Amino acid sequence: MQYFLKIGLLSVFLSCLYITPLLAETQATEVSRPGPATLKVGINNMPPFVYRKNENWEGLSIDLWRAIAERMQTPYELVPFQDLNQLLQAVETHKIDLVVGAISVTPEREVLLDFSHPFMQGGPGIATRRSEASIFSRLYAIINLNLLKAIGALAGILFLFGFLIWIFERKQNPEDYGGSPMQGLGKSFWWSAVTMTTVGYGDKVPKTLVGRSLAIIWMFSSVILISSFTAAITSSLTLEQFKSKVSGFGDLPGLQVDSVTGSSSSF
Repeated sequence: MQYFLKIGLLSVFLSCLYITPLLAETQATEVSRPGPATLKVGINNMPPFVYRKNENWEGLSIDLWRAIAERMQTPYELVPFQDLNQLLQAVETHKIDLVVGAISVTPEREVLLDFSHPFMQGGPGIATRRSEASIFSRLYAIINLNLLKAIGALAGILFLFGFLIWIFERKQNPEDYGGSPMQGLGKSFWWSAVTMTTVGYGDKVPKTLVGRSLAIIWMFSSVILISSFTAAITSSLTLEQFKSKVSGFGDLPGLQVDSVTGSSSSF
């Protein structure tokens, strides 16, 4: 029994001799371990993401970075730059550790830099000076291929009803639609036109049952056709007031264009 007790005490003693230096080394390592390095964070004036207010830097990106640094317990120093290109070059040459702000992610920049996931999506836009539409531009907006097609279709329907009226009225109503074929068709087209425009002079009136039935159909159809035609012209004139000569990037060649210095649109 005493033999085993002596062996146990010896083991504890040897263990203490082995563990004590390790604890001392661990404590020395923890004491000598340096704290987190201060990060140099590059910024540039880009409202509303980064801007200066009362000698302090504020903005959406600044608030986001402060929340990240506070969670990571990382000290940092804001380093302002005058130009975005200088800011990106400073990151590339390791003069600063990272950049906070509104920076467009382009394939050229991704070759040299690493980007975080974007929290806002945007793209280049085109701003043009608003000008009043001239009488010629308004006429140009109205007179186009679509309008000519609409007028052609309207004229075709008009001639169709005029021809049908002439077919059914030329024999039983010769005083209004009689005479030679050219004269009879001319009179029937005249009736069809004044009926469509709701003028209705009353100088030509169908008298047969079929003719009057066609006249009723043509009267209701004319109201719908004229209303649609008027609405189309009004819409074209309204849209012309808000339309610009530049509607996309394909309209920029040959024009004098300015862009924001250092932005993705200047590349």
